[in-house]
Amino acid sequence: MPMDQDIRSLIAYAIMGVMALVLIGLYLHLSRDRRSAKASYRRGVKLRRQEREAAAAAREATATE
Repeated sequence: MPMDQDIRSLIAYAIMGVMALVLIGLYLHLSRDRRSAKASYRRGVKLRRQEREAAAAAREATATE
């Protein structure tokens, strides 16, 4: 009977270990998505700023002609 209990506890610890690895992997995957979303947002902000400055420069160039 003690052997039965050892096998059960071993299986339980194995299942908990697998669940912990899945949770860690899920967290890392989601945090990577969040970082890439933040980076793409910053790129978009930078791009819109450049477009706005280019439009202002074009307006200024046409106004001085």
